[in-house]
Amino acid sequence: MESSSYAKKLLAAREKSGKSPEEIAELLGISTAAYYDLEAFDDEFTTSLSLEKVALLFKLLRIEPATFFETSPAPKPVSLDAVVQKINEYLNTQRMTVSQFEDRVGWDIEPLLNERSKILSYDIDAVRDISNEIGIDWLSILQGISSASETAE
Repeated sequence: MESSSYAKKLLAAREKSGKSPEEIAELLGISTAAYYDLEAFDDEFTTSLSLEKVALLFKLLRIEPATFFETSPAPKPVSLDAVVQKINEYLNTQRMTVSQFEDRVGWDIEPLLNERSKILSYDIDAVRDISNEIGIDWLSILQGISSASETAE
């Protein structure tokens, strides 16, 4: 775990933003109780929010992903297309079926291969497991999502 916990960092960022837990919860589309859990328990952050909601939360609180996860330098953003391409390359080079890959990483990836945006519904733990297997820094995927949402505004 980093020198300061996810929960503490999230609490500090929200307080700095001047937004209430209720306001953030509403903007994220989650219950206030669920949001309070994010500020109380580190594992809630990596298991209960989709990557899409993490990116939105960071945008709302003006958090840079690399700063939050204490990664320097920030990894180069990776597009969702590049993630799917990398998975397909991995399957081909390893001569592995999708089912074998899913067994190895512990996550259902077939929906992602059919529609790249499905990765947005995965939590951080899932993205970490998949990324570790294919050799991509999971944070680069979050950076890519964050970058794409900034340019879409």
